[in-house]
This record gives sequence, C-alpha cells and structure tokens, in this order.
Amino acid sequence: MSYSFIANLRELQSQKDLMRLSLYMPTNRGGLNRQEDLIQFKNLIQQVKSKLEEVDKDEANKILKEIERIRNDKNFWDQTKEGLALFISPKDVEVAYLRNEFKPSIHLGNEFYLLPLLAYYEELHEVIIADISKDSVDFFDANQFNAEALTLDPAIEVKDFSEIYDDLDADSQVNVHSYGGRQEPGMHHGHRATPEEKDLDRAKYFNYLHKKMQEVAKHYHRPILLAGTVENIGHYQKVNENTAIYYDSTIDKPFQSLDAKAKTKLLKETLSQNQQEFAKEKIDQIEKARNQGKVIHDFEEIKGLIHEGRIEEWVIQYFTDNLLDGEALNHWVIKAMDQGVKISLVLEKVEGIKQQFSALLRY
Repeated sequence: MSYSFIANLRELQSQKDLMRLSLYMPTNRGGLNRQEDLIQFKNLIQQVKSKLEEVDKDEANKILKEIERIRNDKNFWDQTKEGLALFISPKDVEVAYLRNEFKPSIHLGNEFYLLPLLAYYEELHEVIIADISKDSVDFFDANQFNAEALTLDPAIEVKDFSEIYDDLDADSQVNVHSYGGRQEPGMHHGHRATPEEKDLDRAKYFNYLHKKMQEVAKHYHRPILLAGTVENIGHYQKVNENTAIYYDSTIDKPFQSLDAKAKTKLLKETLSQNQQEFAKEKIDQIEKARNQGKVIHDFEEIKGLIHEGRIEEWVIQYFTDNLLDGEALNHWVIKAMDQGVKISLVLEKVEGIKQQFSALLRY
C-alpha cells in the first residue's frame, strides 16, 4: 500500500481542533463533461452546508471560500482523471486525482476521512511499463486500470541505440534498420553486418537499458513491467540475469501497438491483485496468531490495544456497505496507523475470514 499521500494528510491532521472536509467523487477524465462534474460537486457540498453553519464561523468561512475557489478554477477541473479525493481544512488543501472511480461521498468532522483512500491504495498495483524494441524503449506509468505515456524525470536520461553507439563505416554503404514496426531512427549497420553482429548490438543496448531500468525503478519506487515481442523480451532477460527490479509477469507484445480497449484488458489481466490469494495469506496469518493466542476480534478490545501499542497488523473486511459506523472506524484506523499498525483491507468476501476485524498482536 502507498502511504505517501496519506502520510501528508495525517501530518496535517496533527493540527488540533480544526474542522476538516473530505470529499470523494467520480470524475470525467481531462475535464470532459466538466458541467456534469460541477453539478455533482455542488450537490455534495449542499449535503454539509447546514452542518458548516453550526461550527466555528471563521473556520466555516475559510472552507467555503476554498470550495468556491475550486468550483471556479478551470485548471483544477481540466486535470481530472477517473476519481477525485479532496481534503480541505481552514489552513490547508490537498487534492488527489486518481485513476479509479469513487462512490460519491462527503464527510465533515475533526479528522479527514481516509478509509476510501486506504481501500484505493490497497487495491492499486502500480508499475512502470518498459516497452522495449531492439533499438529503443518507451515508458508508461501504469496500474491495473489504465496507462499513460511517461516522460521521465530529467535526472534520468534513457537514450535510443542510435544516440549511443555509432558503428557507421564512412567508406561503406549503410543500411538503416528500424525494428518493432516503429517509425523511429533504427539501428545502424554497415551493409556487411551479420545477424550475429546485430545480436551483439542488441545485447549491448539491452545491457545499457538494464542499468537505466535500475535508475527508473529506484526513482519511481515501482517495479518494471517489461513489454515487447517474445524475441526481444527473451533476449533481454537472457543478457540481464538480475530480475529483482522486474515484475514477475511480462507483456509479450509491443504495448504501444495495442488499441485502448486491448490495453485496458491486458492491464487488468496482468496487474489486478488476486483478492482470494491475498485473503488466503491473511487467513494463514490469523490462524497462526490464533494458535499463539495473539489475535483479537472484538472492536472494543481492539480500541484498548491500540492505546497500549500492542497491535502489529489489523485485518479489516472492507467489502460491505454494512461496515461498522464509518466515522468511528476511520477514527480508530487513523489512531492505529499513528501507532505504526499495518492496516490490511480485504476488499472481497472471503469464506475463511468470518470476523469483520482481526487484530494480530505484537505480544
């Protein structure tokens, strides 16, 4: 689970006695049908306007002023993706444009409402797709929902083969080959280049790419998912044995050659977390803890153990609308995270987990 954005919100939450508004809603990507988004935004705000009138007037006015600024900010709505998470206090505003739809909801209280965001990051599986050919590579910022072309940070420069190696013989005829069907500068060889020499060139370039892939994985804190022809991926893996930075699966076809529908289908098949496998892992952990006398299911007991700092991990079944009062659960999840507790949300019904809560104890 990625906690970087959530950590920022928790830091803002350390400012005591401030009213906080949390809003979740689905949006149209890139500002398309902006009017529909604005109507939904306005309707959600209407749900808490009366409650805002009951709190500190100065705090309420600052929140309402920020809401009005956002409503009229064209640039704000031009950046939308599939989902929007918005967090406003009298002193700060945090926005997350996210790649999955949210059920519309709005929450007003002394804490930001983080449960939907936790569920989003629990499900999200982010990678960098490296779409390799014999002489170039394209990168995509991807998860199981969609992918976007990625322009690498300027600190990381990844070159095409022709920008690095020059084996042109000025006195010979030259053939320029473009591999993988791309309309880009190809690998350059004199007319006497043999298939073996071309394979050596490819191996040389793939070694270079591997070093660069390590920079990319470290910079973006994500695994690299290789894409390309079966031949190119096979050759790449053969010359680069260190697989620690790479995703377990590969996409055995050039990613950018696929249409939007095929990309969406392939991403879902390749990256969607298997909730049943995840749940089985949690069932095994719960049973092991039970055998050691280190699991508690009662919510009231769990609250006390959070205060004592005794919980290592808190497994919560989060697939149902019949969840314990969301605001109360949100409060105790935040407290648990502040104590360093790992929060694991099971997002689908699993037969082996009969209790809504399972707190695994440190001691």
